[in-house]
Order: sequence, then C-alpha cells, then structure tokens
Amino acid sequence: MRRINVVMKYYDNWDDWKYDIEIWFYNTFIVPVKKAYRYSKRLIRWIPFLWNNENWDFHYLIDVLEFKLQELEEAQRTDDLHVGSEKRAREIRIVLEHIKRYKDIDKYTLDNDTDEFLNNFYNEEIKEGEYKGCFHHKHRDEKLYKKHMRVIQHQDQLEDWHFKEIFKKLSRKGRDWWC
Repeated sequence: MRRINVVMKYYDNWDDWKYDIEIWFYNTFIVPVKKAYRYSKRLIRWIPFLWNNENWDFHYLIDVLEFKLQELEEAQRTDDLHVGSEKRAREIRIVLEHIKRYKDIDKYTLDNDTDEFLNNFYNEEIKEGEYKGCFHHKHRDEKLYKKHMRVIQHQDQLEDWHFKEIFKKLSRKGRDWWC
C-alpha cells in the first residue's frame, strides 16, 4: 500500500494566511474575468481578418503570419519588464517589412502593367495548318517585349528573395520573440 504524505501548512501569523487567501481569491475570481476580457478583445480584433479569410491560397497563410507578428511586435514594443524587448520589436518589424514588400512587390519595382507594355501585343489569326482559326500572340516591338520580360523576371526574383528572408529570419530569431 502506498503512503501519501500530506504537508499541512502552518501559519505563523495572520499576514501569511491573509496572503494565501488573497492569492486564492485572485486566481479563482479575478484571473478568469481578465482572461474573458482579453479573449473578447482578441476576438473582436480577429473578426475582420477571419471574415476575409479563405482556405485555398497560400497568401492567406502569409496574412495570418503578418497579423500575428503585428500583435507580437506591439506587445514587444510596449513591454517594460523584459530586457531587449525593443530589439526584438525591431527584428519583428524587419520581418513585417519583408512581408509587406513580398505582398506588394509592384510598389517596389518598375510597373509592368503600363500602357506601354500592355499595348505592345496583338493576336494574329493562324490561317493554315492544324491550328487554323486559332490566334497567335505577337509583339509589335521585340525590344520592349524583352524589357517587359526582364522587369517581370526581376519582380519574381525580388519576390522570391523577400519570401526566403521572411522564413530565414523567422527560423533564426522567431523562438526568441516571447513576451
């Protein structure tokens, strides 16, 4: 048969007993109310995000990541207790900047949807052969087409670089961003 040792707490004075009662009261009544308040506040912040969320695209995962990092950056920025919280907030802001540039790559590169580029092509009908009646995509100015393709290639490379930087910085520093 197993013996269970129960340690009875002995109070030397009224202050010790009063302190234990205060802790019990705080954990039993105050903490759940604070949790409910924080949960409601968090739920209200998430509702617009969840309303616009869809499950079929990777882009929404980046949106979730951005939303959570914004919350974490704000918590680190307002943290007065922990040493180095401003440094962690700065590191999170760098990742958020990479996410912003990844999502809006057109703002940071040459615009490839200008009239100059869009008016450079036309469709020519194929008159003979197996594909008779179909249309073939042609370019009026080959130099302009090559420039357009270089712009698109540069955008793709820059977008890929930002994407890799997001996850590289998250994998290196993300575990240190606690509050």
